[in-house]
Amino acid sequence: TVINPDLLLGTLYHDLPWYRNHVEKSWPGAVSTLKASKEQVVSGQLITDLVNQALKSGKPVLFVADPRSDKLPLGGFPSRDQLMQPFVRAPWGIGERLFLPGSEPPVAIVAAENEKLWAQFELRGLLTGWAFNDSQQRNIPLRYYDALFALGQVSELTGRWSTAQRAYDSSLKLFESPKAKEGLARCQQALASAK
Repeated sequence: TVINPDLLLGTLYHDLPWYRNHVEKSWPGAVSTLKASKEQVVSGQLITDLVNQALKSGKPVLFVADPRSDKLPLGGFPSRDQLMQPFVRAPWGIGERLFLPGSEPPVAIVAAENEKLWAQFELRGLLTGWAFNDSQQRNIPLRYYDALFALGQVSELTGRWSTAQRAYDSSLKLFESPKAKEGLARCQQALASAK
């Protein structure tokens, strides 16, 4: 089930049931949680309850993060960072995966899972400049930059130097970043020392 939290909060706040009906059809188990009061909608408790419910029932919860806007309140609602505060966030492909505290996998598993995910991605033109042809889509390469940088960090933490090097190098093809340059240099040094 894919849920857009901004759309869900906005439509419930304005008493527009069409999106809630859509979510209920794709996730019947959420029907009772979706009958939240206006206060639960405005406070963001509804989103927290839905994520809790999904995680406790064994459903994976993926979150497409944007560090630039996740700190900002959502038009009177809490920020995405505030909504996700009760959960542990781990890099997971192009986004993040949420876990209940204490249930998150070790960083080595997170790194291994990400390595498998990224091996399946097709980045058609993303790293060759194609992504910058449309200024209205600038958020797409930004999200890929964030995800590739996170892949570099988690790979570096677990000594997956080649993966970390590729991730940092790819992120730098999207945006210049001192942190990514520093990460790339650390990887190159580690790989040179291992020879």
